[in-house]
Amino acid sequence: MTVRAVVDHTPLSRRALEYRFTTLLGRTMTILRVRMTRVADLLMSTDWTLPWIAEHLGFPHSEYMGVAFKRHTGMSPGEYRGHVSGRSVG
Repeated sequence: MTVRAVVDHTPLSRRALEYRFTTLLGRTMTILRVRMTRVADLLMSTDWTLPWIAEHLGFPHSEYMGVAFKRHTGMSPGEYRGHVSGRSVG
């Protein structure tokens, strides 16, 4: 799900929708944050490959997902998976 998809299903402009969302919930429409949480969950609970996770969650490619994940968590997906599982990475 993207912000654009939500906007496409409402009679509001993107700016009006974002304003209402922020006013009501006290946060922006950060759908990426939700997706990053799901990436983290899948990294912890499965052995699925990064390309499969990226495709499953609607990222254009695993490299984009990896960059976004590192920006969000401070770790690459591989580092995160190794850190939470106790495995050594690298």
